[in-house]
Amino acid sequence: MGLFSTFSAPKSVSPTEFHNKVRTALRDKGLSERDVDHVTQVARLGLDETGSHRGLDRHEVDQTVQVLRDNRDAHSLSDHQIDAVDEVLKHHL
Repeated sequence: MGLFSTFSAPKSVSPTEFHNKVRTALRDKGLSERDVDHVTQVARLGLDETGSHRGLDRHEVDQTVQVLRDNRDAHSLSDHQIDAVDEVLKHHL
């Protein structure tokens, strides 16, 4: 057990994991490439942060899903697809 083992950083989805795993998982859930690109754009602010805040934490995942729900006119995602986005992102936390 290390000196800082009890002070673990909050879990997050790294930019690399998002690109390599999350995007693939979203396509496997039936989202089109265009839909996956839209989800990526919404999540981009969290993914592009610098330092220890880089990546999506649970709060940013929730915000990403809420933005998708609140802005239905900006994309073609159904409720079922937004639920799939939520499921995939939380699985990768």
